[in-house]
Parts: sequence; structure tokens; C-alpha cells
Amino acid sequence: MGYSYASASMAKRPIFSLSALVRMSAKSYFLAFARLAPVQLTWFGHPDTTGIPNLDYFVSSALFELGDAQSHNTEHLVTLPETGNIAYYHRPATPAEPAGRAHFGS
Repeated sequence: MGYSYASASMAKRPIFSLSALVRMSAKSYFLAFARLAPVQLTWFGHPDTTGIPNLDYFVSSALFELGDAQSHNTEHLVTLPETGNIAYYHRPATPAEPAGRAHFGS
């Protein structure tokens, strides 16, 4: 399926929003430049702005973003609280006393 077929078939369907995993393939990257829906968004497949003016929103995790993150995005940044993916984990509590050699059988 080529770019023109994908673009034409999406344009025929009445859709409100389009979620694009923009940099996962050349086709998805170039389709993101077309205004195929009134609201277009992307999310944290790659944790940085696309720079594509036709993408309205970038959905991310509040755990991934710094306080001034909006100033680094061309899209409107929407952060979801306490969400993540396999790239993020909550750090376990540090024990009060570090384990010595005896703990590990030496």
C-alpha cells in the first residue's frame, strides 16, 4: 500500500482524530504532514517533538517531561499522570544498610 492509496482511503472516512506513530516508518512520517483529520496527535513512541505543524497534540507521560517541556514542542503537550511504558520504572527503595558479602554467600 503506497502513500497515495493510504492518504486517499483515510480521506474518505469521517474521522475526528488521527493518532500517528510518526517516526515508525517513512509512510507514517509523510502521512503526518497531510491534514487527514480535524485533530491529529502523536504520542511517546519517540519522546521528542516531531516539528510537524499538522500535528496538534503530543501525548506523553508526566514522568518523562521536564517542567519547561512545552517550550520544546511544536505540538500542544498533554501529559498523563503516573503513566509510563517499559522504558520507565519506579526506583526501588534504597535499603538503610547496604548488604555485605555475607548476605550474598561469600
